[in-house]
Amino acid sequence: MVYRVITPAITLALALVPSWLLVRYFHDRDYYPEPPRVIWTTFALGALTVIPVLLFVFPMMKLLPQPESHVGFAFQFAFLYAAIPEEFFKLMVLLGYSLRRRDFDEPMDGLVYGAVASQGFAALENVMYSFAGGVSIAVARAFTAVPAHACMGIIMGYFVGRARFEPERRTALIVTGYLAATLVHGIYDTPLMVINAIVMQFGEIPEDLSTLAGVCMLLGIAALVVSAAIARTLWGKARRHQLEHPVPPPLPCPPVAAPPPLPVPHPASIASPPEVRAVVLTRQPIQTTSTSVLKLVAGIVLSVFGGAVLFSCVHAFLDSSTDSRLYVNLGFALVLLGCTPLMFGLRLFRSGVRGLNAPVGGGPNPPA
Repeated sequence: MVYRVITPAITLALALVPSWLLVRYFHDRDYYPEPPRVIWTTFALGALTVIPVLLFVFPMMKLLPQPESHVGFAFQFAFLYAAIPEEFFKLMVLLGYSLRRRDFDEPMDGLVYGAVASQGFAALENVMYSFAGGVSIAVARAFTAVPAHACMGIIMGYFVGRARFEPERRTALIVTGYLAATLVHGIYDTPLMVINAIVMQFGEIPEDLSTLAGVCMLLGIAALVVSAAIARTLWGKARRHQLEHPVPPPLPCPPVAAPPPLPVPHPASIASPPEVRAVVLTRQPIQTTSTSVLKLVAGIVLSVFGGAVLFSCVHAFLDSSTDSRLYVNLGFALVLLGCTPLMFGLRLFRSGVRGLNAPVGGGPNPPA
């Protein structure tokens, strides 16, 4: 009975933790971090977009004929049933909620909120796939689908952030962002859906189709790498904008009537002001050190290792076939190889993110 309760809980944690880590990463990498209230509301709204996506997809699947070829089925599923509706409703979250917040005061916020909304959708989608396919599906999607959704959110959010401060090109930028994210999403999904179509038809990958499946897997990985490179480039552009603008740009507002002029005092009543030395506040460039990157990577590796050991030990504890004489060894393994690497890995992850944001010369961090 306990095993039946613990296993779904662990599966749920493995499905949600990758999205939580990415949300924390994007929040901490922002030079002017957004309020947690707005961040997590955007995340929740992104998760709720699963509902309208399903309400759109299910009728379309019954109305439209299913192509006979694997490639045709994959193309239809990747674009019509996945990329087009998913990116549309994530865009609605950005336009309907995030873009209307006063805290959306610089172009970088578009990338942050775009990534967060995408992670909300990816988290709930990951939970559904993980409960259907088990822990192995949760771990596989943690390194593929979850970061892919983040890249798509960054790509779309980049154009939404620009549209906020370029009202003359607002519509064109929003449409460009939606089409770019949809195209990247569809290209990433199509080769993976070919593999899925083969497995659905034959129950496994036949020998004569193994080459096609291998090529599709490589194409899916290549699409993920390219989308990550595009997202990284756009993030760098937004980061350079933050470095070049010490104060977030003001929000567009209607003109305000000029206040009445103040009375001018008599010159004799004005005391000579003390000498004031001008102080110019400049931003320090951010230094991306190899040490911080190593901490970030080591934190992810240790967290995944510790979580896997933790799951294995709990599974062994709850398995009735485990010899009770091994409980002491399992307890030591649980603490030393499970909990300790997991906690230390999370601390390294956090330290690596802070290191990437640390200014050169050991100066204070930029204002939040």
